[in-house]
Amino acid sequence: MFTGMLHTHKLVVSLFLIIYLIKTALLVLNKHQLLDTFIKKTKVAEMIISTLFLLTGIYLAVNSGNTGAWLWVKLCNAGKEPGSPLKMAMGLFLLSLGYLVIAFGVKGVEPGVKVGMFWLTTLYLLHTFGELCLSPIGLSMVAKLAPLRFASLLMGTWFLANSASNKFAGTLSSLYPPGQGEFKAAAEKGVDLPGILNGSVTATADQIKILADAGIPHAFPQFLGMQISNLYDFFMIFVIMSAAASVILFIIYRWLIKMMHGVH
Repeated sequence: MFTGMLHTHKLVVSLFLIIYLIKTALLVLNKHQLLDTFIKKTKVAEMIISTLFLLTGIYLAVNSGNTGAWLWVKLCNAGKEPGSPLKMAMGLFLLSLGYLVIAFGVKGVEPGVKVGMFWLTTLYLLHTFGELCLSPIGLSMVAKLAPLRFASLLMGTWFLANSASNKFAGTLSSLYPPGQGEFKAAAEKGVDLPGILNGSVTATADQIKILADAGIPHAFPQFLGMQISNLYDFFMIFVIMSAAASVILFIIYRWLIKMMHGVH
């Protein structure tokens, strides 16, 4: 029986690691690039540089931590605190919701047109609450569920998953569709990139080589057969991926709790 518990605990820890990898990969996008894309140049925004605006996430995390802790204690005292797998499912749902907000914020927006700070601030808010439902809880569960002789190894694997997810995030960022910057750079080299992308102009071999040498894509990126021609398509990928992970975790969370053998 003890051996069976070890095997089930290892399985649960492995699932938590996979969830954490997915979450971090979807969360760690190039936010400097997002800022340059979304922040509309209002009088207020002109005074805010990208690095300063990134402090929004830190501010929200610090100020939301106490609120989150108070909420879990309040629910625990009332006997209504959700299990850790359910909390992680909620975190993934908030991650999906944040990307859904930003997807609608850029829907129908032409390349080069920027939107207000409200959209990105809302994304930060939702992702901060999602982070509080995932990272500290997940690491705590790894420490509690890992067999004693593997505790250090599995905690190290948790942070290794963080490193791997950052690499995965970089791969996902490469799906970012060409925008105003690429159009301008291509135009300076005498190439009509918008025309090539929409099919009204056929690129010659020389033009493709010029674009390749400049690191400019001559076609819209694709993901699992889906063409990503605008920012709405780009963000909907993350909405679908995080929502799917959340739904799967919602479905199996009771099974996970049973396999945790009373560990909370």
